[in-house]
Amino acid sequence: MVKITGGRWRGQKLTIPKGSKARPTSEKVRQAVFNVLENLVSWEGTRLYDLYAGSGAYGMEALSRGALHAVFVEAHPKDAQAIRASLTRLEPSRERWEVIPGKVESWLARNPILPPAVVLVDPPYALYGDSGYLAGLFEPGKLPPESILVAEAPHGSENTLPEHLELLASKRYGDTIVWFLTPRSFADGS
Repeated sequence: MVKITGGRWRGQKLTIPKGSKARPTSEKVRQAVFNVLENLVSWEGTRLYDLYAGSGAYGMEALSRGALHAVFVEAHPKDAQAIRASLTRLEPSRERWEVIPGKVESWLARNPILPPAVVLVDPPYALYGDSGYLAGLFEPGKLPPESILVAEAPHGSENTLPEHLELLASKRYGDTIVWFLTPRSFADGS
């Protein structure tokens, strides 16, 4: 069972389909991630991009805390349908959210990330076997200057951090590491 940990939807359960390929981030880790984000962003006016959305928990946590809008990109149709079902129950108007069934790489190639943005990336851990994975996904200029990228990865993946992104914080939770990054030009104040 996956529940929202904070904000106006705190305690609400999310729809997870039987046989889901999602690997939902634990409530403890999500709460810790949002504790760090509370010190980095103001949710009012912020757009959230939940890439490899799985259960959609990260994006729904942000909406629950007041994010302006959330985009959920999920390749597995059953998981995308479950995200839509949870969101329809929590926020029926659909003005603050959008669910995109499809591959993250294809979506990023066709769509800009609009600022101010928080981009949450929790891909299948096997993708981190390619040391240039994050750099390829977020090439220089893809993230707007006033954005935060939160990437969840398996511990030991530290060599995959792109040089054009500045590491703001790094947190380890068991076998999971979470990086908080921003475009280097924004971190440097230029």
